[in-house]
Amino acid sequence: MRIKTFTTFDISRILEVNPNTVTRWINAGKLKSFITPGGHNRVLAKDLLAFLKEYNLPVPVTLTCEKEIKILVVDDDEIILKTFKQVLEKNGYAVYLAKDGFQAGDALNDFEPQLVVLDILLPGINGFAVCKAIKGKYKKTKILGITGHYSEESKNKLMAAGAADLLAKPITNDDLLKKVDSLLNDDNLPISGSLNDLGKIKILVVDDDESVLKIIKLILEENGYQVKLAADGFQAGKAIGEFEPQLVILDIMLPGISGFDVCKLIREKYKTTKILGITGQYTAEIRKKIIACGADDLIEKQFNVDDLVEKVGSLLKSQ
Repeated sequence: MRIKTFTTFDISRILEVNPNTVTRWINAGKLKSFITPGGHNRVLAKDLLAFLKEYNLPVPVTLTCEKEIKILVVDDDEIILKTFKQVLEKNGYAVYLAKDGFQAGDALNDFEPQLVVLDILLPGINGFAVCKAIKGKYKKTKILGITGHYSEESKNKLMAAGAADLLAKPITNDDLLKKVDSLLNDDNLPISGSLNDLGKIKILVVDDDESVLKIIKLILEENGYQVKLAADGFQAGKAIGEFEPQLVILDIMLPGISGFDVCKLIREKYKTTKILGITGQYTAEIRKKIIACGADDLIEKQFNVDDLVEKVGSLLKSQ
């Protein structure tokens, strides 16, 4: 059964924010909700969808698809089957389980899933052969491989057989849901910033994680800042000259050119621009290194909203 309502915790997990932030959006009237007899906030799926679209945030595929989304999970590990079924059903997917290649083939005919989550080491017939067989007959079905023996060679071999990706076991619930949603969701939201609020303090946010970009954008715009987004060093270099921000929030782990190098380049050319590094792997040594590159400070990605706003405000006041 598809989810009809969401708790503040459900929404916080989807958007990777603190549940208190969701409550704040509800109290501010940005996100429509209703109160249960027990005094808890609940948000209807249609109201959550409207909120996500209004603020240009990633939309889970289960909110937009008109028909039931079906996923077949193929694995000989009973615990993995039960866990994946519980997690996926809780998030609105219809789930069918198979323990081997034969059951998988039988289920494909009856169940007709849009996605198959496939263990590549199966008894009787290996996952590579199953993958080829699925793609040979069901061209549009997406295949996500999983394995306890991950290697780049295995990934390349499976993708050559028709799979979309391969994940290493163990897999967290959040990682599973993110990957499943990304494979099923064809609506790739563009990364963009607003240039319509002249006179506001301008902040450039640089991160290769689209969800992080959009969450920070929402938080900063709520607090009166004008925000532009960039997904890598190239986009950042282009944006900083056009946008001329007073502050750059910079992920230090970027693809292609590292955040440390981007930081150096910004500091060399834009002496007065403040730079706030962010990272999911915070250590005192990394903080020291990014500050040596010209940053003003470094914070962890799992930040509290109020802490982020306070840090941004304090850096801008010191200009």
